Amino acid sequence: MSEHPMVRPVGSTADEVIEFRTREERDAVVVEVLGEVDLLTAPHLTAAVADELDGRAPVVVADLSRVGFFGAAGLQALSPLRERAERAGVALRLLASPAVRRLLALAQAEQELPVHDDLATAVAAPG
Repeated sequence: MSEHPMVRPVGSTADEVIEFRTREERDAVVVEVLGEVDLLTAPHLTAAVADELDGRAPVVVADLSRVGFFGAAGLQALSPLRERAERAGVALRLLASPAVRRLLALAQAEQELPVHDDLATAVAAPG
């Protein structure tokens, strides 16, 4: 698993931080994201999740349940991750905070990027 240190965008305050924690959970790798996903931090989200899509685990869960802000750049970061996961034969699953769910609903992206209610459900989901 890759370690992704805390990233502070230029000009950010201490509470405007994105952090990634990666761990193994049953037959999955979980990339927990804490903080805000915006234009400056979305590339770090892409890198953190993409590093785990190498096929070592059959399932990668992007846990966005502790993301306070999720902008359009975050949505744009998820689509190529889904495509990369498909090419690698890895199931990409999402857990989402209300902010993430709201943007997925507004963009009508729930079919493409289904969200699971909890980690156990995400790991056990078919496909």
